[in-house]
Amino acid sequence: MKEQGNQTKDKRFDSPIVSTKEGTMKLLYCKDCGDVFSMRYEERACICGKSKGKYLDNLNAEFSGPALPLGFHNSSFSHALKNQPEKNWGKDFTAFVIEKNCPTFVNKDEDKSADFHQTRLYNRKGEKKNK
Repeated sequence: MKEQGNQTKDKRFDSPIVSTKEGTMKLLYCKDCGDVFSMRYEERACICGKSKGKYLDNLNAEFSGPALPLGFHNSSFSHALKNQPEKNWGKDFTAFVIEKNCPTFVNKDEDKSADFHQTRLYNRKGEKKNK
């Protein structure tokens, strides 16, 4: 991986690992073990191994298992990191539970389409990409 400005780029895709600052960082919360973990291009799993997920590109991701998808608003998170106080309470940032039917973060256990990787990629406006 290489650094470009404030964004880390993945040489395999020549795009940011996490979507641009207008977007969100995708994470998973495993309802069985309580682990929270971030997505990467390689599949990752929680501590108990029941919840798994990965990015398909710099916006679209898939997951499986007893997981609940979470998001951090990137610019809010970056602002909090840059403004960490020396003492007392930390800096707030925006985190949220991602909607159940999010077109860019799909539960593979619920989406049984035969050619998932080719048919379920969306752009930032929620429009289906042509592949």
